[in-house]
Amino acid sequence: MIITRPRPEVRALRGAALIAGAAVAVFSALLLGGCSSGGGNSNNNGGGGGGGNPGSTRVAGTVTDANSNPVVGATVTIGGQTAVSSLHGAFVINSVAIPAAQSSVIAPVTATVTVNGRAFSGQNIVELLGSEVNTSNVQIVVSDTASQGRITGVVRDPNNNAIGGVPVFAGVGPFTNTVVTGDQFFVNFGSYRTFTDSNGAFTLPALPPDTAYTVTASFAPSSGQKYTNATMSNVTVTTAQSTFVNLKLGAAGSPTTVPDITNFSALSFTSPSYPSRSAGSKNGTEALVNWELAKKGLLKHRATSEVVLHRSATRATPPGSIIQSVLTWTYNSTYNATFGYEIDLATSLTPANFVDIATLRDPLADRYSDSDSSLTPDTLYYYSVSRIDTVAFPTGTGGFSNPSAVAAVQPLNALTLASPNNGAGTSANPTLSWNSLLGAASYNLFVYDHFPVVQSDTDPLQQPLWSVPVTGTSAVYSGPALTRGQTYYWVVMAQDAPSATASAFSISEVQSFTVQ
Repeated sequence: MIITRPRPEVRALRGAALIAGAAVAVFSALLLGGCSSGGGNSNNNGGGGGGGNPGSTRVAGTVTDANSNPVVGATVTIGGQTAVSSLHGAFVINSVAIPAAQSSVIAPVTATVTVNGRAFSGQNIVELLGSEVNTSNVQIVVSDTASQGRITGVVRDPNNNAIGGVPVFAGVGPFTNTVVTGDQFFVNFGSYRTFTDSNGAFTLPALPPDTAYTVTASFAPSSGQKYTNATMSNVTVTTAQSTFVNLKLGAAGSPTTVPDITNFSALSFTSPSYPSRSAGSKNGTEALVNWELAKKGLLKHRATSEVVLHRSATRATPPGSIIQSVLTWTYNSTYNATFGYEIDLATSLTPANFVDIATLRDPLADRYSDSDSSLTPDTLYYYSVSRIDTVAFPTGTGGFSNPSAVAAVQPLNALTLASPNNGAGTSANPTLSWNSLLGAASYNLFVYDHFPVVQSDTDPLQQPLWSVPVTGTSAVYSGPALTRGQTYYWVVMAQDAPSATASAFSISEVQSFTVQ
């Protein structure tokens, strides 16, 4: 549901939070030694932290492969602390130290995992702000270590002086979407990110080979000279090689109108947050999330490299479930001053009560997944996104585009299966049934001859053996003949409207039956 949102009242800028790390960016980048692979500063210093520094921050994110598939079982490391990625590729490290004397710290976060007997690895750089207790949506893309290359380069100001502390982002793309006309997207789920050292040098390591990387340097200092972004497209990365690029920031003139967001949409998915088969398995429901995103031409939209959250909330999502609102929009390749994006949320339009819930500090972002635990089934949520500008931000009242049109979603509750019981024996034409769900207009039933795992190194859109749309809450299997003694898997997805206009989905757990 898309609604026009009126121009908001003058907002209170969050400049301090957004650029708190700029003053120490050069210092941190020096400790990183140019952000080379495996390098980094140690964040193990404790700190009570004055000036709002809590002493530590919670770091959360996702590990994916180069095709945006979630990777389970990866060991994620930052500041000497580790975590293991879960069923959705998610990881959480609850307490990463920030020295009390610093307002922020920049550190590498790495991931390693063995896939089909081969070593996979990945790295990203995260900026932790002392004023924020949560740093979310940190994306790490892993690939075959033996095939990786890197991008190196130097960032200079308009006078050709090397400049330190500049964030540099890379993503594969953009490409033009053939489903959503004119829509542009990136392939990998999150940007690769680093910072320049005091000599303006940077390294983006551990990159999968590709010929279409876009590399952008984007700098928004709190005072002094303002800059437009420096971008180079179609950068080639080859195995075991370094590709060098020169990036020159532009001299900013008077602030101009920031272009509005286009093709903004929102979908809501309710799915199990626990294993569907056994410990260590990947969650089969993720395949259906990707399946639905692909049908709507949104699968390849990728998330920002880092998000600063501006809210804390108590749990309202059903126990054992996760609700995520997936927001997507079109990347603007012609505008050269994007700093990032602001995400706003409201629960009412009369009057409008929009609040800023997250800041995406990534000019290449075109997707955000809101999975806050306060999201509640059968509640109508209104989302809007604004582009943040490097030139006007963070002074005055400018620096933002108009808010996008409002995208509304109303999450469905958890969907449960009724019969047959998980693992039960059945006839060759079993009747499969599930419990009715409030707000569901129809259901889609999927039967697989394999567990619908999202592999970390293959296409996630595995085809079911049989699928059928159902308006009721049961269906008799009538697909290809089932083999006696074989185990089959089934899952149901509810949606709030016909497929073309549906915006809320609920996915059941994956259960099995064996033909007797």
